[in-house]
Amino acid sequence: GIGCSPVGTEVILKVVVTVPQWADPARAETSDALRAEWARFRSALLVHEANHADVTVAEANRLADRLREPQAATCWTLQSEMQHMAQRSIKLIRERNDDYDQRTQHGRTEGAVLGPISSR
Repeated sequence: GIGCSPVGTEVILKVVVTVPQWADPARAETSDALRAEWARFRSALLVHEANHADVTVAEANRLADRLREPQAATCWTLQSEMQHMAQRSIKLIRERNDDYDQRTQHGRTEGAVLGPISSR
C-alpha cells in the first residue's frame, strides 16, 4: 500500500524585480524630451519584467498543484520525488524566461530600450 503522501504543501515564491533608477531627472539641463524618453523606456521595461514575473508565478502555481498529487511507499521516496519536481520547475522557469527574452530580444521588441528611435 501507499505509505506516504503530502499534507499541507505550499510553494513560497519571492519575485524581486530590479530596474534602473534615474538618480537626478530634475536637473535643470535635462530636456523634456529626455525625461519623456526615460518615462517611456521605464514603462516598457516594467511591463517586460512583469511578464517575466508572470511566467515565474504561473509555473510556481503549476508546481504547487503537482506537489499535492504524489504518493510513495516511503516518505524518503516522496521527499526525493518532490525535490525532483521542484528542480524541474526551476529549470522550466529558467527556460521559459530565456525563451521570452530571445523572442523579445530582452525586451527590445517591446520598447524596453533607451535611446533615439532610429537605434531601435
